[in-house]
Amino acid sequence: MRRKLFKIFACFLTAAFLLFSAGFGILLYRLHQAPISLEKYIPALIEIATPADGSKIQIESALLTWKSWRHPFNVRVTGFSVTDKDGASLGRIQEMNATFSLFALMRGTLAPRTISIYRPDIRLSVNSDEHTYADAPEDGDDAQTRVLFKNLMTRVEQEHYLRHFSLVDARIKITDVSRNAVWNIPTGTVSYSKRRGRHKLTGSFSIETAGKPLTAAVSGNWKNKAKTANLEITVRNIDITKSRAARKYEFLRGISVPLSLTADLKLNLSKIKSDADLFLWREIIQTLDFSLTGQQGNVALPPSVGGTYDVKSLSVAGSWFDAGNTLVVSDIDVEMQSGAAFHAFLAANNLGKSLDSQNWSPLSAELKAEARNLSMERVPDYWPQSAAPDVHDWVKSNIKTGFAPTGNIAMQFGGDSNGITLNSLDASARIEDARVTYMGDMPAVEGVKADLHFTKNDIDITLIDGHTDGVVLQKGMLSFAGLTRPATMFVLDTDLETNTLSDVFKILSSPALKITQAAFINPDNISGGATGCFKLTFPMTGGPINPADVRVSVAADARDVTLSHYLIDALNIQNTAAHLDLTEKEMTLTGSGKMRTGDMSFTLYQSFDFTPDVTTDLKVNAILTDEARADLNIDLLLPPNVAGGIPADFGLRFFKDKTGLATARLDLTPADIDIGVIGWKKAAGTAGEATAEIRLTDYDFAAVPKIELTDALNTKIRAKIDFSANHALKKIDIAPISTGRTHAQARARFLKKSIRVDMTGAALDWASLMKASTPEQSLRKQPNTATSDLPAVIINAAVDRIFLSATGTADNIAFAGIYKDGGWRKMNGAGTIGNRKMPVVFSLSPNATPNEYTFSMAARDAGYALNVLDYISTVKGGTLQVKSTYVPGKGIDGLVEIKDFYLEDQPVLTRLLRLTSFTGIYDTLTGQGLHFDKAEIPYKINQTAMSFSDALITGSSLGITLNGLYNRETGFLDLYGSLLPFYGVNSLPGKIPLIGKLFVGEKGGGLIGVSYSVKGLLPNPEVSVNPLSAFAPGAARNLFN
Repeated sequence: MRRKLFKIFACFLTAAFLLFSAGFGILLYRLHQAPISLEKYIPALIEIATPADGSKIQIESALLTWKSWRHPFNVRVTGFSVTDKDGASLGRIQEMNATFSLFALMRGTLAPRTISIYRPDIRLSVNSDEHTYADAPEDGDDAQTRVLFKNLMTRVEQEHYLRHFSLVDARIKITDVSRNAVWNIPTGTVSYSKRRGRHKLTGSFSIETAGKPLTAAVSGNWKNKAKTANLEITVRNIDITKSRAARKYEFLRGISVPLSLTADLKLNLSKIKSDADLFLWREIIQTLDFSLTGQQGNVALPPSVGGTYDVKSLSVAGSWFDAGNTLVVSDIDVEMQSGAAFHAFLAANNLGKSLDSQNWSPLSAELKAEARNLSMERVPDYWPQSAAPDVHDWVKSNIKTGFAPTGNIAMQFGGDSNGITLNSLDASARIEDARVTYMGDMPAVEGVKADLHFTKNDIDITLIDGHTDGVVLQKGMLSFAGLTRPATMFVLDTDLETNTLSDVFKILSSPALKITQAAFINPDNISGGATGCFKLTFPMTGGPINPADVRVSVAADARDVTLSHYLIDALNIQNTAAHLDLTEKEMTLTGSGKMRTGDMSFTLYQSFDFTPDVTTDLKVNAILTDEARADLNIDLLLPPNVAGGIPADFGLRFFKDKTGLATARLDLTPADIDIGVIGWKKAAGTAGEATAEIRLTDYDFAAVPKIELTDALNTKIRAKIDFSANHALKKIDIAPISTGRTHAQARARFLKKSIRVDMTGAALDWASLMKASTPEQSLRKQPNTATSDLPAVIINAAVDRIFLSATGTADNIAFAGIYKDGGWRKMNGAGTIGNRKMPVVFSLSPNATPNEYTFSMAARDAGYALNVLDYISTVKGGTLQVKSTYVPGKGIDGLVEIKDFYLEDQPVLTRLLRLTSFTGIYDTLTGQGLHFDKAEIPYKINQTAMSFSDALITGSSLGITLNGLYNRETGFLDLYGSLLPFYGVNSLPGKIPLIGKLFVGEKGGGLIGVSYSVKGLLPNPEVSVNPLSAFAPGAARNLFN
């Protein structure tokens, strides 16, 4: 029985299945051909879909459509709306597709498996209570109704059979009432799915902005019963300047860099499902890992955080966690349009709390950055304006060029009610090729290479290399201490190296310091090199620097120093090595060197504040060699006048009343002295001394109260010099002049166009004076423009006795003369000479021809005069007449005439006669003397020699012709001529007109004569005669010479 019943049930079930299958197949076929209207089933659908919580569903139309063989049934619904039990709208959808779960159908429940909503218009609002609502469409009848967004999220999650939910081409508007912000999303697609306990969310949006629309992509996933969800968001084309956030946060308006953002979020699902609202982001987002890339543009950060950056590209990566309180930006890479680049790290704590409350007191932050190739001119743009030190003002004012190849900075920030503040700062950088100024009107330091280190309170610049003018600065330190205090202390401490010492003094003489503006220190007159250290300290208060607060210290070792100043100029100090110690109050320079070949040492002290009685004190100790004295350009001090090294001490002092005293002391003991112009002669080893004093007023010559020369031989010469009000020479008094055979006194007065010298005394060594300054001696020097501009010297002298030679004297001499352009221009003298008191007169006067002068001298006893004048001692008796023409710069052309005189035992003539057969004449010469009627001796004197041409000495027994020259510098004699015996008869043929010269040959010659020559150094030249010449008459005689 049971089997029969089971068989019947099986057949019935089979038939039912076949009928269901046939009907289902017909339905599928019909559905595949065209949609099936479900209008008459809408009430049933509403009844089936209505949830148990009392919510009501309304459907305007419905169609059953084919979807796929796997899920063939798809219901397309239009005009779908949901209201709660109180009639409040929960949502309205224009179009929706849904597939239904077969498992739910088999259980008697109509439950959607997939839901796709097309072109919905969704409005979300964030009220002041920080809750998010889904608003009804603005054009609906229930526009004022809204539902909490979290309720919608809960409803979606509670759909057990729902596997896929999507919004396609949705329009979304979010209004944040609490923040006065509105976001429009003109198009967006969101897809949600869950499968095997895994949830997945994807979407893409186009977000409306004031500029180019943003594009965003979202991707997320989580598991059932998970507490967190992962969400990835990508946003492109971000223009922050035109964002609605920029309207509230002003600093965002300065970021014009186009940005792209990728963010990985870990969301707290429990907060999303709980009463927490979506816009309470700090409670929802557990972590936010993000990367941000940007293209060319500008970034202007708030002054408290950063500066203005000309960005070429940027890349930022970091993480935001701990409920938004902790931000760590591990990689910030920025490349600037200027070529600079930055790599930075940023960490901030309590950031979320500060953003929510707009109270920055809880905030603490740290920034570490590395910079490369940073232009120093751009530092003020990149540096936070509120961060101390205020490098904006200082860098703009003091660093004009250069770059930093590398740099590092660490900053710690805090906050208060007013905003973000800098708590600590530690930065360092290497700068190169910079131009740094450090004090107004001071020379800039060029080509600076240095290491910078600065904190909130101090700036230290460790100088590696640099130069200001010709001064190289090395291994120095430039620091600003106490930047947060009212007065910042500036300290520059550096080593220096220079080949132009004058540049160091130019720095010290700059208007900012003015510490070397003493009367004699002119940087242009100082040369040499130096190595040392320089330190400059002063307080900076924001106003002008008070020179009284400036402290300066220079310690340097100088080389090859040349100082141009009064005494030092004259001494020509060279190759000097010195040590310099200088402060803002005083300077000491101690050194040694050479004065040509002589050693010297010196010490110079200079006060800059003029409080001590002595403001300048210069002491020089030197050995004045012949070469060193040559630099003084005083011939009187050169050999043969003065020979040998002379120890000398020089001193110069200035006092605070601008008066001064210069002194000189020369130890003349080692020197050989033979100054003929004053008759002073002293051998080396004989004690001697020279001293001088010069008084100065207003740093210029006022008087020379003392010049004194003494020696152990009772020499004493004392002089003083007076100056006029305009510091020109006025008068020189020399009294006494006591040396050798000279005992006199003199006065020189300096007039407008001349110098008048008056001399009186008991004795004057005229021989030495004339030897040093006769016209002949002046020919050894060519006149130049310097001497031609000198005034004429007018001399008047009245001396009891003048020494004319070693033994000859002149008494009661009156002399007047004019000396100009290196020679005598006029001379008149009269007196008596020798013990015989023989009168003698001489004169020098100008001719009618310009620059030509006539010199004349006459004496009644030629032999006595020539002996007294120390020319020749073998002439006896006769009268003397000298006439010559003197042309300065060319020479003297003159004639000496002696009449009726005897020549006794003349050495050279005696040797010549001994070589001839003129025995009688020789005997007469060596005996009583040879008488001559007349001597006519034409002569010429130039710079080196005295020459004779056609000179003739005649007497009845002998005639002598004379030609040749005498070199006055070497003493070499080269003479030739003829000895003519019985001259009275021998010379008669030469007096025959027309043919006379054929018999005598030379002027004044004779028919018979012997040629001779005299060559060699005096006093023993070589003499020779040619005996054969005696056999040749007249003109033929020269053939035998």
